[in-house]
Amino acid sequence: HPSVRLAWLFIPSQFLAGDMLNYFMADRRRLVFYQLDVSGHGIPSALLSVALNRFLLPHSGSPILDGTEAATPAEVVKRLNRQFQNMGDSYFTITYGWYDVLTQEIRFCQGGSTRPVLMIRDGTVKLVGTGGFPVGLLPAMEYDEETVQLRSGDRLILYSDGITECASLHGNRYGEPRLLQFLRKKSDLPLINIVEEVKREMERWNSNRSYSDDLSLLGLEVA
Repeated sequence: HPSVRLAWLFIPSQFLAGDMLNYFMADRRRLVFYQLDVSGHGIPSALLSVALNRFLLPHSGSPILDGTEAATPAEVVKRLNRQFQNMGDSYFTITYGWYDVLTQEIRFCQGGSTRPVLMIRDGTVKLVGTGGFPVGLLPAMEYDEETVQLRSGDRLILYSDGITECASLHGNRYGEPRLLQFLRKKSDLPLINIVEEVKREMERWNSNRSYSDDLSLLGLEVA
């Protein structure tokens, strides 16, 4: 959509893992976006991640559609939680939301995921959301929504814990505070360049070793 810019990063781990991200127009005014992370590693986690992505794509019976209207983010996450129970030890975290191209408002719901970063055009960088509870563990769990009003030049960054938990050569985790500080320093760059800088920063921090978990990031900017 001409009113929004998007950029993303995905760096696979040395093992099969479960990160997934996507975005698409659900209707003429709502751009759906999500970033999810299935627990564990190996073929089961990777297959569940792919299944979740297919489940969330628009099709007949899709949870993103409620009749002719797009279902709210909280409704989608609640349905995911009901649908994906009894998965043994597996569960997943997700941030699922939509951007309204007319009102420039974002509505999103979190299921145990990392808190998104809001980058305001004046240089302010802060975390939004409350995290929520992982999906697929408790069938009666309730999920809440958050709303963020954006203006031209504002950005929302979703990222997996593979970034904040990325370990240095000495075993130190990258962490949220360091990520916020890094994004604040790079806030004057175009969105695509910020994503490229995050990739280089992770390589530097990790000393170009293989990663123990997937690293994924999705950025949205109001044009």
